[in-house]
Amino acid sequence: MPTNEPILFGVCDHKPGEFYVATLFTPQTFIPLIPRSSWVISEAFAPVVRGKEGYDAATLDSVKIPLSMKSVTLAYARCLLIALAGVSAVFVGVYIVRLALFREMQMAKSAFWAIALLGSAVGYWASIHFCGPGPRKVDHLRERIADNADDGTEHLTIAQDEERRQSQG
Repeated sequence: MPTNEPILFGVCDHKPGEFYVATLFTPQTFIPLIPRSSWVISEAFAPVVRGKEGYDAATLDSVKIPLSMKSVTLAYARCLLIALAGVSAVFVGVYIVRLALFREMQMAKSAFWAIALLGSAVGYWASIHFCGPGPRKVDHLRERIADNADDGTEHLTIAQDEERRQSQG
Protein backbone atom coordinates (compact mmCIF):
# COMPACT_ATOMS: atom_id res chain seq x y z
CA MET A 1 0.00 0.00 0.00
CA PRO A 2 1.53 3.35 -1.02
CA THR A 3 2.45 5.76 1.70
CA ASN A 4 2.83 9.51 1.65
CA GLU A 5 4.79 9.68 4.89
CA PRO A 6 8.28 11.19 4.61
CA ILE A 7 11.00 8.80 3.47
CA LEU A 8 14.77 9.24 3.31
CA PHE A 9 16.23 9.12 -0.21
CA GLY A 10 19.48 10.25 -1.82
CA VAL A 11 22.03 8.72 0.53
CA CYS A 12 25.41 10.29 -0.24
CA ASP A 13 28.60 11.53 1.45
CA HIS A 14 28.88 8.19 3.22
CA LYS A 15 31.84 8.00 5.60
CA PRO A 16 31.96 4.31 6.62
CA GLY A 17 31.62 3.81 10.35
CA GLU A 18 30.65 7.43 11.00
CA PHE A 19 27.81 9.04 9.06
CA TYR A 20 26.06 9.72 5.78
CA VAL A 21 23.82 12.44 4.35
CA ALA A 22 20.23 11.77 3.26
CA THR A 23 17.26 13.95 2.36
CA LEU A 24 13.76 13.56 3.73
CA PHE A 25 11.24 13.59 0.86
CA THR A 26 7.48 13.63 0.64
CA PRO A 27 6.93 10.70 -1.73
CA GLN A 28 4.11 9.64 -3.99
CA THR A 29 3.99 5.86 -4.40
CA PHE A 30 7.61 5.57 -3.20
CA ILE A 31 8.86 8.12 -5.74
CA PRO A 32 10.57 11.13 -4.12
CA LEU A 33 8.68 14.26 -5.07
CA ILE A 34 9.28 17.14 -2.68
CA PRO A 35 12.54 17.47 -0.72
CA ARG A 36 11.85 18.62 2.83
CA SER A 37 15.17 18.64 4.68
CA SER A 38 18.62 17.06 4.64
CA TRP A 39 20.22 15.28 7.55
CA VAL A 40 23.62 13.94 8.59
CA ILE A 41 22.76 10.57 10.12
CA SER A 42 24.89 8.44 12.43
CA GLU A 43 26.18 5.30 10.73
CA ALA A 44 25.03 3.18 13.67
CA PHE A 45 21.46 3.41 12.35
CA ALA A 46 22.15 2.95 8.62
CA PRO A 47 20.60 -0.56 8.40
CA VAL A 48 17.31 0.77 9.75
CA VAL A 49 17.04 3.53 7.18
CA ARG A 50 18.07 1.31 4.29
CA GLY A 51 15.05 -0.92 4.80
CA LYS A 52 16.01 -3.86 6.99
CA GLU A 53 13.01 -5.70 8.40
CA GLY A 54 11.93 -5.87 12.01
CA TYR A 55 11.93 -2.25 13.13
CA ASP A 56 8.81 -0.43 14.28
CA ALA A 57 10.38 3.00 14.07
CA ALA A 58 13.89 4.30 14.06
CA THR A 59 14.92 7.26 16.14
CA LEU A 60 18.04 8.40 14.39
CA ASP A 61 20.89 10.36 15.89
CA SER A 62 21.00 13.07 13.31
CA VAL A 63 21.89 16.66 12.60
CA LYS A 64 19.72 18.77 10.34
CA ILE A 65 21.73 20.57 7.66
CA PRO A 66 20.81 22.90 4.80
CA LEU A 67 19.16 21.11 1.88
CA SER A 68 21.84 19.03 0.14
CA MET A 69 21.51 19.45 -3.61
CA LYS A 70 23.84 16.47 -4.09
CA SER A 71 21.47 14.26 -2.12
CA VAL A 72 18.39 15.61 -3.91
CA THR A 73 19.99 15.16 -7.34
CA LEU A 74 21.07 11.61 -6.51
CA ALA A 75 17.58 10.71 -5.27
CA TYR A 76 15.98 11.87 -8.52
CA ALA A 77 18.74 10.34 -10.68
CA ARG A 78 18.48 6.96 -8.95
CA CYS A 79 14.71 6.90 -9.45
CA LEU A 80 15.17 7.67 -13.14
CA LEU A 81 17.80 4.93 -13.45
CA ILE A 82 15.48 2.41 -11.78
CA ALA A 83 12.67 3.42 -14.16
CA LEU A 84 15.00 3.12 -17.17
CA ALA A 85 16.14 -0.30 -15.98
CA GLY A 86 12.54 -1.46 -15.64
CA VAL A 87 11.54 -0.26 -19.10
CA SER A 88 14.72 -1.69 -20.61
CA ALA A 89 14.16 -5.06 -18.94
CA VAL A 90 10.65 -5.24 -20.39
CA PHE A 91 11.86 -4.48 -23.91
CA VAL A 92 14.79 -6.90 -23.65
CA GLY A 93 12.33 -9.56 -22.51
CA VAL A 94 10.02 -8.80 -25.45
CA TYR A 95 12.89 -9.16 -27.91
CA ILE A 96 14.01 -12.43 -26.30
CA VAL A 97 10.48 -13.83 -26.57
CA ARG A 98 10.21 -12.68 -30.20
CA LEU A 99 13.51 -14.38 -30.94
CA ALA A 100 12.47 -17.61 -29.22
CA LEU A 101 8.96 -17.82 -30.66
CA PHE A 102 9.24 -16.28 -34.08
CA ARG A 103 12.96 -16.50 -34.85
CA GLU A 104 12.75 -12.79 -35.46
CA MET A 105 15.71 -10.67 -34.38
CA GLN A 106 15.82 -6.90 -34.49
CA MET A 107 19.47 -6.44 -33.65
CA ALA A 108 19.60 -2.64 -33.38
CA LYS A 109 16.58 -2.35 -31.07
CA SER A 110 17.67 -5.31 -28.97
CA ALA A 111 21.16 -3.92 -28.55
CA PHE A 112 19.85 -0.45 -27.65
CA TRP A 113 17.63 -1.76 -24.84
CA ALA A 114 20.30 -4.19 -23.59
CA ILE A 115 22.83 -1.35 -23.41
CA ALA A 116 20.25 0.88 -21.68
CA LEU A 117 19.62 -1.87 -19.10
CA LEU A 118 23.32 -2.40 -18.48
CA GLY A 119 24.01 1.34 -18.40
CA SER A 120 21.28 2.02 -15.87
CA ALA A 121 22.56 -0.77 -13.62
CA VAL A 122 26.14 0.52 -13.83
CA GLY A 123 24.96 4.10 -13.30
CA TYR A 124 23.01 3.16 -10.18
CA TRP A 125 25.97 1.21 -8.80
CA ALA A 126 28.33 4.12 -9.53
CA SER A 127 25.98 6.62 -7.85
CA ILE A 128 26.27 4.60 -4.66
CA HIS A 129 29.97 3.75 -4.70
CA PHE A 130 31.53 6.95 -6.07
CA CYS A 131 29.57 9.66 -4.24
CA GLY A 132 31.57 9.79 -1.05
CA PRO A 133 32.61 12.99 0.67
CA GLY A 134 35.92 14.71 0.09
CA PRO A 135 38.29 15.39 3.01
CA ARG A 136 37.02 18.98 3.52
CA LYS A 137 33.40 17.83 3.46
CA VAL A 138 34.16 15.14 6.08
CA ASP A 139 35.75 17.77 8.34
CA HIS A 140 32.79 20.13 7.82
CA LEU A 141 30.22 17.44 8.63
CA ARG A 142 32.19 16.32 11.69
CA GLU A 143 32.16 19.94 12.91
CA ARG A 144 28.39 20.12 12.39
CA ILE A 145 27.94 16.94 14.41
CA ALA A 146 30.27 18.17 17.18
CA ASP A 147 28.52 21.57 17.36
CA ASN A 148 25.14 19.88 17.58
CA ALA A 149 26.34 17.42 20.25
CA ASP A 150 26.90 20.37 22.59
CA ASP A 151 23.34 21.64 22.07
CA GLY A 152 21.71 18.19 22.15
CA THR A 153 21.33 15.94 19.16
CA GLU A 154 18.21 16.36 17.06
CA HIS A 155 16.27 13.20 16.39
CA LEU A 156 14.58 12.15 13.20
CA THR A 157 11.93 9.44 13.58
CA ILE A 158 11.19 7.27 10.59
CA ALA A 159 8.26 4.84 10.83
CA GLN A 160 9.14 1.46 9.33
CA ASP A 161 6.14 -0.79 9.88
CA GLU A 162 2.78 0.56 8.71
CA GLU A 163 0.71 -2.21 10.37
CA ARG A 164 2.16 -1.46 13.80
CA ARG A 165 1.60 2.27 13.34
CA GLN A 166 -2.04 1.72 12.43
CA SER A 167 -2.64 -0.60 15.38
CA GLN A 168 -1.18 1.99 17.78
CA GLY A 169 -3.06 4.96 16.34
